Amino acid sequence: MSPLLFLTSLLLATSGALKARSKARTGLGFPWLPLTELLVSLALAALAFGGRLGQSVGFWVVTGSVALMVVSSVLHARATAAVRRRREASEGARLATYVRHLSGPKPGE
Repeated sequence: MSPLLFLTSLLLATSGALKARSKARTGLGFPWLPLTELLVSLALAALAFGGRLGQSVGFWVVTGSVALMVVSSVLHARATAAVRRRREASEGARLATYVRHLSGPKPGE
């Protein structure tokens, strides 16, 4: 059970870190679920190295951890899709602003 816990811990750590970075770059707010994934990842690593879990308890811990990652991934995908849609909707206005800025009066003329 320890190798499975450790692999699940690595999976959660990678997933949480990538989502936290993405949220910081897109300005989606505080990354609650990615930070929860990182904390659960640390707990799983501690259990993998030090604790003794029974087969049934270990199974439910791994299942819950994977469920956390799936829920977090779905919510993160929805949020980033909304940001992408907003950005695509404002693309024409941003281009017009840029062209106006380029064609404006030059300093010193």
